[in-house]
Amino acid sequence: MNDRNSIEHWQSAYRESSAKFIGAKLPWLAQTRNEALEQLVGSGLPTRRDEEWKYTGIAPIEKDIASVALQPGTVDAKSLQPYLLADTPSHVLVFIDGHYSASLSQIQSLPSGIVLDSLSNLLLNDADRLEPHLRGNSGDRWFAAMNRALTTDGAYLELDRGVELEEPVHLLFVASNSCGHTAIQPRNILIANANSKATVIEHYVGLGDKPYLTNTVTEVITSTGAEITHYKVQQETDRGYHVGSLLTRQTGDSRLDSHSISLGGRIVRNDIYSRLEAEHAHCTLNGLFLGSNRQHIDNYTWVDHLVPNGTSSEFYKGILDHHARGVFNGRVRVQPDAQQTEAMQANKNLLLSRDAEIDTKPQLEIYADDVKCSHGATVGELDPKSVFYLRSRGIDEAAARSLLTFAFAGDLLRHIVLIPLRNRLEEIVIARLPEGETVKELI
Repeated sequence: MNDRNSIEHWQSAYRESSAKFIGAKLPWLAQTRNEALEQLVGSGLPTRRDEEWKYTGIAPIEKDIASVALQPGTVDAKSLQPYLLADTPSHVLVFIDGHYSASLSQIQSLPSGIVLDSLSNLLLNDADRLEPHLRGNSGDRWFAAMNRALTTDGAYLELDRGVELEEPVHLLFVASNSCGHTAIQPRNILIANANSKATVIEHYVGLGDKPYLTNTVTEVITSTGAEITHYKVQQETDRGYHVGSLLTRQTGDSRLDSHSISLGGRIVRNDIYSRLEAEHAHCTLNGLFLGSNRQHIDNYTWVDHLVPNGTSSEFYKGILDHHARGVFNGRVRVQPDAQQTEAMQANKNLLLSRDAEIDTKPQLEIYADDVKCSHGATVGELDPKSVFYLRSRGIDEAAARSLLTFAFAGDLLRHIVLIPLRNRLEEIVIARLPEGETVKELI
């Protein structure tokens, strides 16, 4: 499918579906959707000729995805249990094929000063709250413009000044078997006003055996002194496609800790655009991606330091086996006025097969002269000396290699301070190793 036919396809999907979208009767939202569609038509979908997408082709997505998921499939509560944090108090919002499910969600009693709900509910009951955040953005391109035009639902969290939400918010997005050959288009908005604090888990899973696309956008706004810890866990099926954008804006003395964990999907693209807009803001971007068979996982990050005295730290690790391919394309830009910026960027990759491949491109663009910035990347295989050492201690070669692979991943997972989530992710990583049970006994 060429680019023009692809865009005409999505124009047709929009015409057929727009009357069924949430908020379809709100004039300002209809206008926003129309403008986003025009932007999509103008930009088209990305190709390898676009510098930001030079390592990732989307032809399989264009071939396999035919429409928008307008109705949720049927999913029972039992099938969701493996993805929940057992025995951990949390606020769980479940979305099936991009649509909020009140019956499967579990929102506990909330402190005053917190709004936690679905976009569909708020558009019915409090649309004015959403208008400033859902109105069109002329900067949207490609899949972000598609999402704005075709949003089906999503989550909204807002914390008033000084409010702390102790329990994590777990946003669970489930692709059912009914969503085959369709695009799921959720949008999330997270707002932390001055001196507020929250932890959010954004979690994507697939239950079916048909191809589908999850195209998601999450916007995070942190005001003065606010703190957001954001975890994104991607567990799509091996026939699922995932394109996700995290758009963050920070003001003074705020803190954003982002942890991106990619475990599934046939073609996966994670975009992060982070703007530090006031002094003494801090941004941490950590990521771990595991690829096997013929998975393709692309991570594109852009940290933009606009003002003085900002700090950012970025640490991504990739583990690739079989014919998998990974991408890390990280960009840090320090603007002329952003003096006394401190920025660190690192990417380390482990290749377990001669056929696995990684493209890594850490970049610094520095236009200020009083800064401390560093970046680097490594690509390698397991250290033969370390394998030999473990074998000399009575551990067979396969178990030794698995133990070292887990240690490589664990160095990143230890940054996850939500212990139940860290434990769950460690279990998933161990289960993917050839000698997982042995590793479990040894650690």
